[in-house]
Amino acid sequence: MVFAEKPRYRMSIYEQKNEVHVQILGFIRDEVVPEYLEDMTSLIGQVPAHNYTLIVDATEQSPLPRKVAAELGQTMMVYTTLGFKNLRLVMPKSKISFVQVRNALATVNFPGEIVNP
Repeated sequence: MVFAEKPRYRMSIYEQKNEVHVQILGFIRDEVVPEYLEDMTSLIGQVPAHNYTLIVDATEQSPLPRKVAAELGQTMMVYTTLGFKNLRLVMPKSKISFVQVRNALATVNFPGEIVNP
């Protein structure tokens, strides 16, 4: 079930698999963050997060501005606070975005599974 479909992201619930998918399309600009967080909060209210796997699909994420890339590690750690049973991150297919995410994850103790595209 598609929960939210916006120009920069898509959120879906797969009840049969106990999965929530969040797909990043391009990159989420500062002005989109409040709406993204509101949708994420609403989505979490729809499922028992402690029984679900959150899959953050960054396959289509585009390269980030330097300032945003510098904060990416801490941003990724927000997903760990949402109460999901498991966390999986699908890395971007763009080489630049891949390196940005890889470098950001190296700065934090990210507990989730990393999946290459």
